[in-house]
Amino acid sequence: MLDELNKVIANEGRLTLALTHEKTEQARDLAAKSVEVGQRASEKIDNVREDVKTIEGLTREAASAIQDMRVQQIDQHLLENMHHILKTTAVTQTDDWYSLFKRNLLEGSGAWLQKEEFFEVWMQHQAPILWVFGGPGAGKTMLSTWLITTLNKQFEAKSEMTSGAATHVGYFFVKENVEDLRNPNILFKTMAWQIQQTDPLFRRHAANVCGFNRKTAGAEDTWENLFLEFYQGFQGQDRRAVLIIDGLDEAEIHTQRRILRLMKDYVSRIRAGQPARIQFAVFGRLTLRPELERIQLDREEKIIEVSSVKNYEDMENYITNRVKNLTIVRMMRSKKPDGPKEAKKFARGVRQKVLDGAAGVFLWVSHSDS
Repeated sequence: MLDELNKVIANEGRLTLALTHEKTEQARDLAAKSVEVGQRASEKIDNVREDVKTIEGLTREAASAIQDMRVQQIDQHLLENMHHILKTTAVTQTDDWYSLFKRNLLEGSGAWLQKEEFFEVWMQHQAPILWVFGGPGAGKTMLSTWLITTLNKQFEAKSEMTSGAATHVGYFFVKENVEDLRNPNILFKTMAWQIQQTDPLFRRHAANVCGFNRKTAGAEDTWENLFLEFYQGFQGQDRRAVLIIDGLDEAEIHTQRRILRLMKDYVSRIRAGQPARIQFAVFGRLTLRPELERIQLDREEKIIEVSSVKNYEDMENYITNRVKNLTIVRMMRSKKPDGPKEAKKFARGVRQKVLDGAAGVFLWVSHSDS
């Protein structure tokens, strides 16, 4: 009986172990399934979150697109207003004068100016104003045209090679017999129009400024709000401007003084530590010197004078180019057998006679040619 009891107890023990093992395996399987279900649920939650993010992104993009459309609509209105304010009749006249002078500009013009020590200083952005003075008809306008052309080529090439930083050129030809071409406010508006044509960042700034008539009411307002606010502020931190004024002496005396006072104030700002991102080049007659002295802008090293000696090579090139195209010279050149030789001798004599008579006056040379 004891043996049978021991067998029963042993069988019960084995059964208990078997049942325990079975229940443990079932619990383990259930736990694994729970983990798997949890992972699937987590993946589904993550997928839902991704879908929500995608929807939020699309919503933001849609909102941004709508905002951009609104901004573009506003900008278009501002751009039209800017066009009305800045594109005066002087814009077309200035372009016409520049086109005319550029057609008469010969290769090699301005070579002597590049050799001037202070010109190099100015080109390296180490001086705010370049003054080029000379007598009547000395060729100052041809020099200013050469400078405009040279700087445009130089800065266009640099802007193509670099992103962000850029320099833009504005120019104006003052004419004493044309009302719009001697108005100081129109002068600054014209140069602002020229710059906004090639600089989108300045265009947006100009459009916003022109939204308020009072900000361009006078020359001082236009200078302060269009130029100083941009180039001495955060917006224009990677921008530079070169403003070239030809024939300032042809403006009325009060206009000369207004523009010179603005330059004086600008130089004072630079000396006080503000950014020097605007440069001027002013071409005019020697009669401007007393006005510079009057407002203490008469430092000798900043003034380059056009003399007959300096200008001789430019005039010689101009005359040579014009004489060889004279009808009589072309006719002589076509004759045989000594035509070319005689034409060359005749042209040399005409060239020397014109040079001797010019006495350094470039305008006299131009009229002699005609």
